[in-house]
Amino acid sequence: MNLTRLEIAYLRPRKSGYIANFGSVGSWHGGPVFSHYCASKWAVTGYTESVYEEVKPFGINAIVIEPGYFRTGFLNDQGNNRKTVSNPLVEEYKGTAVEATRNALDAVNNHQPGDVNKGAKVIVDVLTGSGSAAGKEIPIRIVLGRDCMQGIKAKIARTEKLLKEWEDVIVSTDHDDVQQA
Repeated sequence: MNLTRLEIAYLRPRKSGYIANFGSVGSWHGGPVFSHYCASKWAVTGYTESVYEEVKPFGINAIVIEPGYFRTGFLNDQGNNRKTVSNPLVEEYKGTAVEATRNALDAVNNHQPGDVNKGAKVIVDVLTGSGSAAGKEIPIRIVLGRDCMQGIKAKIARTEKLLKEWEDVIVSTDHDDVQQA
């Protein structure tokens, strides 16, 4: 955040530029084992969306890049310390979604659909407005990977269902003098 403040101070008089942060597919939905990771990624996305609104009057863009699962060393064992899951499974979690997620991480490792080189090229294209991003308005969020598309579409469907099912409860908290839309 301190770096972003410095970037804004530098970019504001120039009336152009980009502030790019990294989120993740984890900023769209959580899951067992990922609570801390997803919380930090949601925070990055919320922060970037807020910064976007603050800096757009100055011709500055803010974007959060949200990759899905890419083949990197992120899930690899690091000696006796795995980056993502370093503790032995607690007995109470055996047979639960936590154990299933840990097993899924082992199974997907080195089989992730995302190609790092292709992802990097798209990021450069988006930030320079060239190649695959030529002629497109740069979004606040750019997701990378088919797995992101599937997860986000499912999240949107669940959210729309929730809003429809709970609308009467959601709007029941307004003051009586508030106009209904």
